[in-house]
Amino acid sequence: MPNLLDKGLPFSPDAERSILGVILLNNEALAQVTLDTQDFFLHSHQALLALMRELHDAGNPVDLVTVGQALLDRGALEAVGGASYIASLTDGMPRYDNISHYVEIVREKARQRRAIIAGRDIAFAAADGNMGAVEALTQQIAPSPNGKGERETLLIPDGAWCDVGKVYLEAVRDTTSASINYHFAVFLCIAGATLGRSVHFNDGEIYPNFFMGLVGESSYAKKGTAMRYGKRLLQAVGAPVHWLMSVDSAAGFTKELATRQTEEKSKNICCLLHFPELRSLIDKANREGSRDIIPKISEAYDCEDLQRVVVGGSGIATNTFTAMLGGAAPEWLTNLKESDLKGGIGNRICWIPGEEKEPLHKRPPVKQRLWNSVVTSLHDCRQFWAGTFAEKPSTEMTLSPEADELMEAFGKSLYRDTKGEPLIRELCGRMENHCIKTAMVYAAIERVPVIEAFHLQKAILFCEFLLKALYAIFSTYGLSEIVRQERRIIELIEQAGGVINQRTLQRKLPRLDAEAFHRRLRWMIGQDSYIRSQREGRSTMLYLNR
Repeated sequence: MPNLLDKGLPFSPDAERSILGVILLNNEALAQVTLDTQDFFLHSHQALLALMRELHDAGNPVDLVTVGQALLDRGALEAVGGASYIASLTDGMPRYDNISHYVEIVREKARQRRAIIAGRDIAFAAADGNMGAVEALTQQIAPSPNGKGERETLLIPDGAWCDVGKVYLEAVRDTTSASINYHFAVFLCIAGATLGRSVHFNDGEIYPNFFMGLVGESSYAKKGTAMRYGKRLLQAVGAPVHWLMSVDSAAGFTKELATRQTEEKSKNICCLLHFPELRSLIDKANREGSRDIIPKISEAYDCEDLQRVVVGGSGIATNTFTAMLGGAAPEWLTNLKESDLKGGIGNRICWIPGEEKEPLHKRPPVKQRLWNSVVTSLHDCRQFWAGTFAEKPSTEMTLSPEADELMEAFGKSLYRDTKGEPLIRELCGRMENHCIKTAMVYAAIERVPVIEAFHLQKAILFCEFLLKALYAIFSTYGLSEIVRQERRIIELIEQAGGVINQRTLQRKLPRLDAEAFHRRLRWMIGQDSYIRSQREGRSTMLYLNR
């Protein structure tokens, strides 16, 4: 059977360009672009659509001047083809009344690409006996019950919620269009932060702190709304946890914790990092002089003593406890380098995709009786374990024999279900820790020092969701080199006006060796594919197929 990927992944550059052009000419068209940013194939088009939405949401006009200036300010103008390419988007004056047709073309091409990529990965996963991956990938292309062929939304199972968590959900779910998955993640993170270092597992190696990454389209999935409810809950409980909105440097982060510890004369120091967009953290960490931020935050996740060494002295923050709530847009995640994911923080984060819900035009208030019940439960839980903590350094949580057997079986299934997927396995590096942390919170809320099998079963349901989420968010990384190479080649030809000398193209791809370059071209060239080649004198010219 021929390899469908050899023909190239389907997309419509003209439809993508026309959508962007219509928006530049008439900003009202944005309301009709009911696409995910990643439905566009070209990264340059993804970046432009995301920027246009950002400008529009901020109340700014979206035109050649504002878009060009925003890209210039961010140093990203050339990456999308330069000012001349943006100006060319309005060539031919694409018609406003045709935009719904353009949108459907792009949507259909995106569905075809997902099906082709997922189909290939399903075949490979099934051949390897990796049925967990098969199930997760199948869900990506399975039609929804409404028959529209949309991807099924991943939801955290009801059985993963503890009783207090269910009450929290009931208290807030009708007041916002934030994803239910986000409410779960926020509750679990806040409950763990409330406990702090008062409970631990495995001789202090694991504490109930979570790094939660809420994944969803900006302005649609309401990541920020869910996180604000978390802050409100933390304040109501009265837990001594510092809510930090930014980290400028590793030394500054350590100094902040050490200073607070000294001022409060506390044995412990607990903080919760809040990043509305995780991109800001990664971008900052990629700058010269700030690259130690991610290692320091990764160190903080492990609740280690943090050492700060600066000119003229040093400082240390002892007995630290750090949790994190952060947001991420899907199009940003698909553009992450694998080094960003494998740099230590990637597998410490629980990546939580959220479903888009209908916006609320009239928001009812929080159900106060239920909210107060949650606050009381977490406050009393904190007081209970803090009382124990006053008598000894911390309470060691243990697994019951039944839970221990269940945990061993989960570890084996996790190894089996990530076989053959190096990046997914890397991101699952702390999945067993996530499982223990979740079960530890559930046991602690019930004020028992033993994690029973039923606590662990709930935690495993959550972690099975996390594994499916990893495949849903990062599955194309299995094809990342092929897909990224094709996209980059097409973008370079597009930026050159639709035709480029083959040798010039190769020079623009220094990371691709000659053999890989020619193999990629052979797969992409053909009447039914992206590119056609034509010999002109001594040169080989490459043309985009329109």
